[in-house]
Amino acid sequence: MSERSRESKEFYSLKALDYKDIEISFNTFKNNVIIITNMSTCCGLTKSNLNVLSDIQTLYRDYGLKVLIFPSLQYIKDDEVDALRKMYDIITEYSDEFIIFSDVNIYGKNVHPVFKHLIKWSKGLCGSFMKWDFPKFIINDKGNLVKVYEPGDRFEVNNPIIKKLLKNKKCVKRQLKIVRYERNPYDIEDSEEEIYY
Repeated sequence: MSERSRESKEFYSLKALDYKDIEISFNTFKNNVIIITNMSTCCGLTKSNLNVLSDIQTLYRDYGLKVLIFPSLQYIKDDEVDALRKMYDIITEYSDEFIIFSDVNIYGKNVHPVFKHLIKWSKGLCGSFMKWDFPKFIINDKGNLVKVYEPGDRFEVNNPIIKKLLKNKKCVKRQLKIVRYERNPYDIEDSEEEIYY
């Protein structure tokens, strides 16, 4: 078995509880391009990141893109129940299509298996532990990690890697309604970039 096949098999064997404590098998994400991120605080990065993730979700949802958000209380010193409730409220304000999970550990000896997997296969791109808020892990439709964006990295709606990964996907609906733009400057059909990763 090749390394990429092993990575894919491990990814689709992962499971996590959503914010309603319902177990979600990552096997259900086969053939989907995925963005995985964590949210640890309601800091200055929150608004800009959730705005971009919401726009990407809206723009590419009909191509099967999924955005998975994992809250983590490891950096929180306030009342944990209130902090978690506040995170859930803020996330759902931006999009009700995000897949939101229950609180997880993103570093330390009790790190959640999803983040253990991401750290392992990032090949040092994110170090040996998870950084603060909103690192973004781009997973292709075969379950392989193709790109890691650190919290401070530029990450825009017109992301060439996501466009390339979705280029050959069929749109479920013929018309995409993007109310925030007068026209669609992110048309997948016009994506000709050569991306190497």
